[in-house]
Amino acid sequence: MKSIKLLLFICGVVLCGSSFAQSCDIYIHGYTADGNDYFGDLPRQVVWDASQEVEVSSVEVAQKVLKQVESCDSNMPVVLRPHSYGAAQVQYILSRGHQFQDIYPDHIFVKVYKVTTEVYAYTGAFQGTPLMDLVCANRLTRYVGKLVGKSCVRTLSTSKVDNIVSKATSPGVPTFLITSDDRSGYLKTTGTIISKHMISFFSFIRGYRNQNDNTLPLYATRACAKKNVLYSKKQNCKKIDNNYFRNFFHTSKYHHTEFLKNKEFMELKNENN
Repeated sequence: MKSIKLLLFICGVVLCGSSFAQSCDIYIHGYTADGNDYFGDLPRQVVWDASQEVEVSSVEVAQKVLKQVESCDSNMPVVLRPHSYGAAQVQYILSRGHQFQDIYPDHIFVKVYKVTTEVYAYTGAFQGTPLMDLVCANRLTRYVGKLVGKSCVRTLSTSKVDNIVSKATSPGVPTFLITSDDRSGYLKTTGTIISKHMISFFSFIRGYRNQNDNTLPLYATRACAKKNVLYSKKQNCKKIDNNYFRNFFHTSKYHHTEFLKNKEFMELKNENN
């Protein structure tokens, strides 16, 4: 199955041109207290409880993805378009489906894996964010976070034990990464906090910044296998799986949530498909 999907990926990117004119696009929101209308009036939106850890919430996400697939024509390729924490959910579901397809062919994750053609991950939370580290730091911060609708979700932390990289490896499906280094949102407050993440005092004084989109470090949205300080959008890193993750589109125009209701942006497509 892995070799077949990889062959389809190569065919789609290099050989097949525009053979798939229309796809079944399914949108999966990120970390939010209310996922309704998250992507505006775009169709096929999966609304799920984003306050739960990935091991719990991924079952709901998988069930609702398959429900949305039912509304598509049988010959339409299924394309998942998750944002932020939604991308971590998809990575977990697909990697588990990929891993266990032969042992548990009827498992819900395997079913999602088998129908998914490709993924467009919009500023995906693959390595977590230091902002969640602050929320989860202690009882007081967790309590304050709940008061403002920001529950502690350790899957979104930078912990090597808790974030998605430690739980999921190869998705087995071509995953195109859409990233940003516009940290202007929230009056640049959160962007400044993240820009200091893993940067020494003297390096910060000299102008070095950990690039981010005001919510996630660039190394997280680029699906880096390890936490790497990326000083520039031109820097790259070893991916969780270099066979399936591709840097696809980078913007300095939109920050982490600014594009969600931009239909044209949310329908970005590999021009070779």
